[in-house]
Amino acid sequence: MGYTLSDHLSALHKHAGGRKLVDVCLANSAPIPSPVAARYETENAAPLYIDREAVEAMGVELVTAPLSNEKLANQARHDPIKLAEALMALIQDRCLRVSTADGIRYILDR
Repeated sequence: MGYTLSDHLSALHKHAGGRKLVDVCLANSAPIPSPVAARYETENAAPLYIDREAVEAMGVELVTAPLSNEKLANQARHDPIKLAEALMALIQDRCLRVSTADGIRYILDR
């Protein structure tokens, strides 16, 4: 196993001087196509491992969705449309939508 999601989050927090920057994390749940995984392995690379228990132990809510771009045959990348839709769904689920003179604003509803 290579780099984990909790490793990534820990690095972000470390670079922020120990402050917790992330309380919700959106991660891809779609599998990487076998040919892409095989190619990555020949390059001693691996996809980010989602270690849910460690992430949740950090106090980070993990939300998963199928975000991969199936149109790319040789790379594992997020689909920008799927990613935008998933982010907007998170915002709409967690925030209040307020109309102001300057336009629509989303305010975190805690």
